[in-house]
Amino acid sequence: NCTASGDSTTAVPNNANRSVAIAIGQNGGNVVDCTYTNTLQQGTIELKKVWSGTAGQTTLQIGTSAGGTQVDTQPTGVAGAAPLTTGANSVNAGTYFMSETGGLTNYTTAPLVCFNDANNNGSNDGEAAVTVGASDSVPVAANQHVICTYTNTRNQGTIIVKKHMIGGTDTFNFTGTPNGSISTDNGTIQSTVDTGQYVSTETLLAGWDLTSVVCSDGDSTGSVPSHNATFNVAAGETITCTFTNTKKGHLIVQKTTIPGSDLTSFNITASGSGNITAPAASFVTDATDHDYEVTPGTYSVAETVPIGWVKTGDTCQSVVVAAGETKNCLLTNTKNGHIIVNKVTVGGNDDFNFTTSGTGYIGFALSNGQSNNQEVVPGAYIVSEGAVA
Repeated sequence: NCTASGDSTTAVPNNANRSVAIAIGQNGGNVVDCTYTNTLQQGTIELKKVWSGTAGQTTLQIGTSAGGTQVDTQPTGVAGAAPLTTGANSVNAGTYFMSETGGLTNYTTAPLVCFNDANNNGSNDGEAAVTVGASDSVPVAANQHVICTYTNTRNQGTIIVKKHMIGGTDTFNFTGTPNGSISTDNGTIQSTVDTGQYVSTETLLAGWDLTSVVCSDGDSTGSVPSHNATFNVAAGETITCTFTNTKKGHLIVQKTTIPGSDLTSFNITASGSGNITAPAASFVTDATDHDYEVTPGTYSVAETVPIGWVKTGDTCQSVVVAAGETKNCLLTNTKNGHIIVNKVTVGGNDDFNFTTSGTGYIGFALSNGQSNNQEVVPGAYIVSEGAVA
């Protein structure tokens, strides 16, 4: 902008090439006054944060060099809380660099996206994209409102509890992660989780033994004593831990006495290749069986035979019991009998000898008024009196 005073004095600005054509008159005292006005070409730049999945915390940075903070640096809120933006920064037209730092170990970062917020409402309404260059460099032209966004997605994996049941089926409950119930053989429960460590614990079930916990990857572990699995989950990983439970079996010891309905108690003790739910020592009667709960294996039952009885049957030796199986065995005992011989003489007295035959029946001698009482096993017997002179 120019002003000219004096005779034949002119000033003609040319804004296109930023020049002025000046003519000064011959008379002295002429003045030309020109003012150059320069307006700084500016725009705005803003960097936003979007979390996908479990939110974290990081620091947003805008600089004039890669990874720089010359324009702005803004920590985001804890666990995805505000602030989630640097806000709009007024900058000279030029190129600026976006970056974020810290807290992103367990996240996947999507490529930076930018647009020119032409209507300046803070959201993309189909407005033109701004090209992102190397090192997340972004050009800002005069009067542009450039908004850029980093989207970070929490890394996740899948964890699966599988249940294998041997000898039957039942309902097994799990607490922790994953949690729930499994009622079918080879049934599963699962959870999609953020990367990290998780524990799932089985609630022990009466009548079953947890016999193994095996996991499908090298850094996850199962523990039978703790009846749990520890999952160490990496990004994109699927881990299966299989809990195997074996149903206990039953060995039922039955008693038959001859004669029947005798109330005598017979002491028994079980032993075998598996485990017996305590106690191993017990008793049976003709009316009372004993049920041993056992793990799969081979078992035998020893009996203490009371005086006056003989064992006449035994199917309780080397009995094989499979998982979830119930086996019955029988101990048969026969009560011994008695042969009683009384001696009576008339008109005198003497010693009389008796001979016998039959299992365990022993000969004897009697005089008047005496008796011989012998306990014998069931069978056929003969007693004969010898002649006396």
